[in-house]
Amino acid sequence: MKKATKFSRRKLPHILSAGSIYFVTSNLKGTIPKSVLKSLSEDYHQKVNELIIAKPKNYKSKISLIQRLYFLKYDKYLDMALNGPTFLAQKEIAEILKEQFHRFDGKYYSLLAYTIMCNHFHLLIDTSIIINDANPTS
Repeated sequence: MKKATKFSRRKLPHILSAGSIYFVTSNLKGTIPKSVLKSLSEDYHQKVNELIIAKPKNYKSKISLIQRLYFLKYDKYLDMALNGPTFLAQKEIAEILKEQFHRFDGKYYSLLAYTIMCNHFHLLIDTSIIINDANPTS
């Protein structure tokens, strides 16, 4: 059985479940202007609230679709690199980040994939290693 850890940061709930696969995106501060973030957030919340109020049969799957579309809009804006710093385009800095991704590979997670862009990165990790270490089969 997976043990879940629940906490909040910046009014957002976080649930970490050992043995899960995580897709992580992180960006440099200032890469998306606050006005754009506010607009994306307001649009997202409006659409979700409309579904919650209407409660169609499959509203949970529709909310999931809205979440995916929101992420795609957010990621597309990051890919345009119109604002903010682009430090990760510097080979030396990207190498430091790469080393950190590999630092705990095999200890806390299995590193499945990553990509480093000029202003953000994507990381795919599998935390099954935590479950396997806690419950050895031999």
